[in-house]
Amino acid sequence: MSIKNSHELKGLQTRLEKLKVMFEHSKKDVDVAQRALNDTRNKIIKIDNQIKKLKQKEIIISEHAILRFIERAMGFDIELINKKIMENGLEEQIKIAGAGHYPICEGLKAIVKNNTIVSIV
Repeated sequence: MSIKNSHELKGLQTRLEKLKVMFEHSKKDVDVAQRALNDTRNKIIKIDNQIKKLKQKEIIISEHAILRFIERAMGFDIELINKKIMENGLEEQIKIAGAGHYPICEGLKAIVKNNTIVSIV
Protein backbone atom coordinates (compact mmCIF):
# COMPACT_ATOMS: atom_id res chain seq x y z
CA MET A 1 0.00 0.00 0.00
CA SER A 2 1.39 3.36 -0.91
CA ILE A 3 2.05 6.04 1.70
CA LYS A 4 -0.63 8.21 0.14
CA ASN A 5 -3.22 5.45 0.42
CA SER A 6 -2.03 4.62 3.92
CA HIS A 7 -2.55 8.26 5.04
CA GLU A 8 -5.93 8.38 3.34
CA LEU A 9 -6.96 5.10 5.01
CA LYS A 10 -5.83 6.34 8.43
CA GLY A 11 -7.74 9.61 7.91
CA LEU A 12 -10.89 7.79 6.90
CA GLN A 13 -10.62 5.42 9.87
CA THR A 14 -10.20 8.37 12.25
CA ARG A 15 -13.20 10.15 10.73
CA LEU A 16 -15.22 6.92 10.96
CA GLU A 17 -14.42 6.51 14.68
CA LYS A 18 -15.36 10.13 15.39
CA LEU A 19 -18.63 9.70 13.51
CA LYS A 20 -19.40 6.51 15.43
CA VAL A 21 -18.86 8.34 18.73
CA MET A 22 -21.05 11.22 17.53
CA PHE A 23 -23.68 8.71 16.45
CA GLU A 24 -23.74 7.06 19.90
CA HIS A 25 -24.02 10.47 21.61
CA SER A 26 -26.84 11.42 19.26
CA LYS A 27 -28.66 8.15 20.02
CA LYS A 28 -28.45 8.96 23.73
CA ASP A 29 -29.79 12.48 23.06
CA VAL A 30 -32.66 11.01 21.06
CA ASP A 31 -33.42 8.57 23.89
CA VAL A 32 -33.51 11.40 26.43
CA ALA A 33 -35.71 13.51 24.14
CA GLN A 34 -38.01 10.55 23.50
CA ARG A 35 -38.42 9.95 27.24
CA ALA A 36 -39.20 13.64 27.78
CA LEU A 37 -41.68 13.56 24.90
CA ASN A 38 -43.41 10.47 26.31
CA ASP A 39 -43.49 11.98 29.79
CA THR A 40 -45.05 15.19 28.48
CA ARG A 41 -47.59 13.25 26.41
CA ASN A 42 -48.58 11.23 29.50
CA LYS A 43 -49.01 14.42 31.53
CA ILE A 44 -51.20 15.91 28.80
CA ILE A 45 -53.36 12.78 28.72
CA LYS A 46 -53.68 12.78 32.51
CA ILE A 47 -54.74 16.44 32.67
CA ASP A 48 -57.09 16.01 29.72
CA ASN A 49 -58.74 13.08 31.50
CA GLN A 50 -59.08 15.13 34.70
CA ILE A 51 -60.75 17.92 32.73
CA LYS A 52 -63.15 15.45 31.10
CA LYS A 53 -64.07 13.96 34.50
CA LEU A 54 -64.75 17.40 35.97
CA LYS A 55 -66.88 18.40 33.01
CA GLN A 56 -68.90 15.19 33.30
CA LYS A 57 -69.55 15.63 37.03
CA GLU A 58 -70.53 19.26 37.17
CA ILE A 59 -73.07 21.20 35.20
CA ILE A 60 -71.65 24.60 34.30
CA ILE A 61 -73.90 27.63 34.04
CA SER A 62 -72.44 30.33 31.82
CA GLU A 63 -72.43 33.96 32.92
CA HIS A 64 -74.61 34.70 29.90
CA ALA A 65 -77.23 32.22 31.13
CA ILE A 66 -77.13 33.73 34.63
CA LEU A 67 -77.55 37.21 33.22
CA ARG A 68 -80.52 36.11 31.11
CA PHE A 69 -82.08 34.40 34.16
CA ILE A 70 -81.68 37.57 36.22
CA GLU A 71 -83.22 39.56 33.40
CA ARG A 72 -86.11 37.26 32.52
CA ALA A 73 -86.97 35.30 35.67
CA MET A 74 -86.18 37.93 38.25
CA GLY A 75 -87.39 40.87 36.20
CA PHE A 76 -84.23 42.97 36.23
CA ASP A 77 -84.04 45.55 33.45
CA ILE A 78 -80.56 45.13 31.94
CA GLU A 79 -80.85 48.38 29.99
CA LEU A 80 -81.58 50.22 33.23
CA ILE A 81 -78.47 48.66 34.77
CA ASN A 82 -76.40 49.74 31.75
CA LYS A 83 -77.72 53.31 32.14
CA LYS A 84 -76.94 53.28 35.88
CA ILE A 85 -73.34 52.22 35.20
CA MET A 86 -72.94 54.91 32.54
CA GLU A 87 -74.30 57.74 34.71
CA ASN A 88 -72.30 60.80 35.71
CA GLY A 89 -70.44 61.22 32.44
CA LEU A 90 -68.61 57.90 32.47
CA GLU A 91 -68.76 57.62 28.68
CA GLU A 92 -67.04 61.00 28.24
CA GLN A 93 -64.38 60.13 30.84
CA ILE A 94 -63.57 56.89 29.03
CA LYS A 95 -63.42 58.65 25.65
CA ILE A 96 -60.95 61.18 27.08
CA ALA A 97 -58.80 59.01 29.35
CA GLY A 98 -59.20 55.47 27.93
CA ALA A 99 -58.44 52.43 30.06
CA GLY A 100 -58.56 52.71 33.82
CA HIS A 101 -60.67 52.53 36.96
CA TYR A 102 -63.58 54.98 37.11
CA PRO A 103 -65.84 55.71 40.08
CA ILE A 104 -69.47 55.07 39.22
CA CYS A 105 -71.92 54.88 42.15
CA GLU A 106 -72.18 53.71 45.74
CA GLY A 107 -68.40 53.40 46.10
CA LEU A 108 -68.09 51.11 43.08
CA LYS A 109 -65.61 51.48 40.25
CA ALA A 110 -65.84 50.45 36.61
CA ILE A 111 -62.71 48.83 35.21
CA VAL A 112 -62.22 49.74 31.56
CA LYS A 113 -59.91 48.10 29.01
CA ASN A 114 -59.98 48.66 25.26
CA ASN A 115 -63.16 50.76 25.45
CA THR A 116 -64.95 47.94 27.30
CA ILE A 117 -66.14 47.92 30.88
CA VAL A 118 -64.77 44.55 31.91
CA SER A 119 -65.67 44.56 35.59
CA ILE A 120 -67.23 46.45 38.48
CA VAL A 121 -65.39 46.43 41.80
